[in-house]
Amino acid sequence: MQCSWAVWHDASMNAYSEDLRKKKIVEAAERGTPKKTEVARAFGVGVSSVKRYVAAAREGRSLAPK
Repeated sequence: MQCSWAVWHDASMNAYSEDLRKKKIVEAAERGTPKKTEVARAFGVGVSSVKRYVAAAREGRSLAPK
């Protein structure tokens, strides 16, 4: 049985919970963890995700998964 990578990839990805985004990632970044790369590595997310969540929190936007 052959399965394309796109189908497998989409089926296995889940959004990070709002709790993880807000209570863990954003708070760690705002608490003064020196680098966003360290926050990303600690929570197993991408650096771009950390930047996006921190920016959304600062602007008062929702951190809920879309």
